[in-house]
Amino acid sequence: MKLLKPLGLILLSIFLFGMVSCNDDEPEKDKIETIKLFVAAQTTPHYILGKPVMGIQIKEEGETKYHTIGLHDITDFEYEEGYEYELRVVKKTLANPPQDGSNIEYRLLEILSKTKVDIPEVKITEQDIKYKEGCPYELYTVYNPTIFVTADGDFIDSDKEQGAGYDYKNIYLEYNLKDGDKFFNELMYMPTSVYVIDPFPMENPSKYLRPAKIRNKALALKNMMTKEAADYLINEAPKGSTLTYHFILMNAEELGLQKLEVSFIKR
Repeated sequence: MKLLKPLGLILLSIFLFGMVSCNDDEPEKDKIETIKLFVAAQTTPHYILGKPVMGIQIKEEGETKYHTIGLHDITDFEYEEGYEYELRVVKKTLANPPQDGSNIEYRLLEILSKTKVDIPEVKITEQDIKYKEGCPYELYTVYNPTIFVTADGDFIDSDKEQGAGYDYKNIYLEYNLKDGDKFFNELMYMPTSVYVIDPFPMENPSKYLRPAKIRNKALALKNMMTKEAADYLINEAPKGSTLTYHFILMNAEELGLQKLEVSFIKR
């Protein structure tokens, strides 16, 4: 009988150890909470796997400094630049985040406020542009540097038969560099914005450059060309007349990389 007591203690110890081990094997759970989130009025570059994309600046209630997340990283939220937002969101902190992703997810519940902010205009001339070390450099080419404009309002690449309207047309860039080339895939040799040199009005073009965003190597025509210039080309310009736009690619440090051009010809 005396042998049973030590044996019982051993069995009890094994049972308790097994229970602790089972508890340790339970998966960690995500943390979910509802918080206030503040969004700044201006976009800023955000980097995913070393590639620059458009980002927004946010801070949670109680934080003093903004940090950057991707433009679409708040589910169900449609951001409009030039407005400050106060949001009520669900914040999920992932217990097991993906290796190449964030451990935090946001989902919009409610826009508590949306306030228009006057962003001061900074007047810059081409002479004010400072270039990145080693630049200007032929990093990119315009995929199609000649675009025809019709009286119907279509903007058509020279190698295509159909085009797109002013609000939907994009100017695409092609990356020139290959693995092993100088500056290949280097972060600060990738554009996050451009400065447009506007030739319109032709009689008295402004000496000041106009900033515009570039996204995924695409520049929206409406961000490069004013509506007045587009209306002129569509409705007034004689056949064969040309407007040539130059634009300077800028990196996240606001340093120039390269100057490119695209011409619009009335068909």
